[in-house]
Amino acid sequence: MLSEQQQKSMKLKLHRMLDYYFGPAKLNQAKAALMAGYSKKYASKQSYLLFEREDVKAEIARRQARISKRFEVTYDRTIIELAKVAYANLGDYMNIDKDTGVILIEGKDLNELDYEQLAALGEVTTETHTQGKGDDRETVTRVKVKLHNKLTALDMLMRHSGQSREKQPLDGAMSLIDRILAARERTRAREKEDDEG
Repeated sequence: MLSEQQQKSMKLKLHRMLDYYFGPAKLNQAKAALMAGYSKKYASKQSYLLFEREDVKAEIARRQARISKRFEVTYDRTIIELAKVAYANLGDYMNIDKDTGVILIEGKDLNELDYEQLAALGEVTTETHTQGKGDDRETVTRVKVKLHNKLTALDMLMRHSGQSREKQPLDGAMSLIDRILAARERTRAREKEDDEG
């Protein structure tokens, strides 16, 4: 039997885990448990047991209801936003010169974009530099447009609509896309360590 101090400590650890779950762990149960101080072995193999506890389920439901109410989150609204990203077309953000085939993003007036097109934008960067020498010198402005991650949005839409063949639930478990992206990050980190070391 746990002492009162141990019970209090355990309760604080669970709340910290849920703070991480809804925050930096991005609804990943194992990552949240690890960040809250559970061992790596426990977090990777058995953290789901913590999320099966009735008190944890109740706290998750309470937090989700608060978030939904505060930000007016509805299923339909979420699906609509996912669809904007999933079905965005990079061609909407550029002009292609029919004679030369040159892509002219700066030739596109971003003010002409509709709300759905703007919602799919993850980043717009403008860089200005000088090119050439002497009388041939000119100022060049380069506009970069980056869309939100379409693969993730498509994956989420498929799972939400029940059309995914993947058996991963939507309760925060990592999808195939999430696992691929995480593997890429680990590879990049290893390559960086190798380059530095």
